[in-house]
Amino acid sequence: MTTELQAAADAMGFQSVEKWTARLIVENDELRQRCDRLRQEADEHRELLTAIRKRVWVVMNSSVDDLK
Repeated sequence: MTTELQAAADAMGFQSVEKWTARLIVENDELRQRCDRLRQEADEHRELLTAIRKRVWVVMNSSVDDLK
């Protein structure tokens, strides 16, 4: 263990690099899950926008008589 790693672990309140590494692994997993969830939400929003654009196109290209 290097002095720099020990200093970083001490600054973060960890007694050892092993605990620090374990916490980083947990945080990395949490961030990965959040990223996956946000990516899925972005895909859902993209699909919704596509559906809205198609509907707007249909409405804009139909005559007023067709809407009555």
